[in-house]
Amino acid sequence: MRTALVVLLWLVATAGVVYVANTAVELVDLQVFPGGSRIEVLSLPEPEVPPPTTIVATTSVPPESAP
Repeated sequence: MRTALVVLLWLVATAGVVYVANTAVELVDLQVFPGGSRIEVLSLPEPEVPPPTTIVATTSVPPESAP
């Protein structure tokens, strides 16, 4: 019984925090952007052609044996 009450209280508290946070964000939006405008996320354009990769080949030369 006690565990169920703790879980229920945790769920109610979580829902309350989410509601208050969303309301605060909406109120800040109204202050920053009056007139009903909204924040839009800007994204950088994707490059059309990926840059070419450079492959560097290395060879190892065995050391010469001593005479």
